[in-house]
Amino acid sequence: MSMIRNLHAWLQRPYPFPATWQEQLRGSLTAGAVVALFLFIFRPFGAYAIISTWEVLRVAALFGLVTAAGLMLSAGLLRLFPRYAREQRWTLGKELLEMLLSICIIAVLNLLAAHGTWGVPITLVRLGQWLLVTGTVAGAPILVSVALTQHRLMRRYRTEAELLSAGLQTLPSEQEDHTDPLITLSGENQSERLTIRRSDLYYLEAADNYVAVCYLHSTRLQRQLLRSPLKRMEAALAAHPQLFRCHRAYLVNLDHVHKISGNAQGYRLHLTGVENPVPVSRSLNAEIRQRLRQMAPTAALP
Repeated sequence: MSMIRNLHAWLQRPYPFPATWQEQLRGSLTAGAVVALFLFIFRPFGAYAIISTWEVLRVAALFGLVTAAGLMLSAGLLRLFPRYAREQRWTLGKELLEMLLSICIIAVLNLLAAHGTWGVPITLVRLGQWLLVTGTVAGAPILVSVALTQHRLMRRYRTEAELLSAGLQTLPSEQEDHTDPLITLSGENQSERLTIRRSDLYYLEAADNYVAVCYLHSTRLQRQLLRSPLKRMEAALAAHPQLFRCHRAYLVNLDHVHKISGNAQGYRLHLTGVENPVPVSRSLNAEIRQRLRQMAPTAALP
């Protein structure tokens, strides 16, 4: 039972989800290049019988491109289910399931490529053979690569987060900041206006066509919905460097960050009195470090 629990806990570990199609394309092309190189060097499954080096290169390149196309197609299918493919809830187990789907798609595309190139008949038996071949070539490397990537990123972001948290101790306290201006957040409707002190604002969260404003009111945190895109709110608050768009769905008040943690998906900002941490997009790691340096020039930030 303990082994099953350990396996379940391992599969539930956070794993980075490709945030953009550019990231997905780079990863797919890299995987295709690895497959092509493997086929060209080792020539498995009878490929050694092909005498011409150029022919071997052509075949390796063909199946490398098929691999890249299969990975992109799998990613496209996955994004048809946004409730399932959510960055914050993406785990190691989901990544492995997505890779299994990719292997099945690549096997089908491999069979179609073999049919078009050499006239290989399209039958269930042939499909089973290509599933076996594709799984043999890609299965073990994918499992090892995913596990090593998760472990490497988790260690990296945890270490960097500890240094960032240590640097937070040098930030000036809110009591030392004598400038606490009023800010007004307006929705698209004329009646939607919220005026609060900057220090009372904790974070903004995108919620479909609305923005949820989390702020302090009478010693309690409250949430208010305003009909507006987060980008519009970000532009309205641009004059306040403490208010940072750390994620496509979050804008956070850095004055309230008391701790920074990390996992394989990147940094997490812990706000005083807020239960759930706020994620930081991996593309903004360098910028948030720079913001904290500006707020605490003497901090030993990475």
